[in-house]
Amino acid sequence: ADLRPIDKKELFNLRYSLLRNIVERVFGVLKNRFYILKKRTKYSIYIYRSS
Repeated sequence: ADLRPIDKKELFNLRYSLLRNIVERVFGVLKNRFYILKKRTKYSIYIYRSS
């Protein structure tokens, strides 16, 4: 299959989807490494900022 984009919109969509895959993969790695990213915190963000 020829996946070459034919116009600027298709090129943008191709690059956007490739970048999104990379970002999602990175977040998956980070979530596996840092458990706190996997669960919801019981504290408000304002408590974190004030301390």
